[in-house]
Amino acid sequence: EISNAQIDKKTLKTEDDKITVTANVRNAGEVDGEIVVQLYTRQLVASVTRPVKELKGFQKVALQAGKSKQVTFELASEDLAFYGIDMQKKTEPGNMKLWVAQHAADNSNEIDFWIE
Repeated sequence: EISNAQIDKKTLKTEDDKITVTANVRNAGEVDGEIVVQLYTRQLVASVTRPVKELKGFQKVALQAGKSKQVTFELASEDLAFYGIDMQKKTEPGNMKLWVAQHAADNSNEIDFWIE
């Protein structure tokens, strides 16, 4: 189970800034196991059409049965840059969403933030 996703701030500057994303991972089963925790983002409005979800990071976590662990991701403004219609790479201001999830179809642990 992945729960309690949080970010350290709600606004990210377009240059030289980063946010820290944390979430709790718990093995709710009765046997030891592993999970790949994934970080996805989506920019809702941009100068070019953006993907519905983009994988921005992942971590493989091994947990004993019943145990928990906190995972941390750093998301830099450069990680959100893309090539615009003018073929220049840039980070555009706008509304963003992120998910800490088990797979791309998992919409739990959704967080909104802004790029300014």
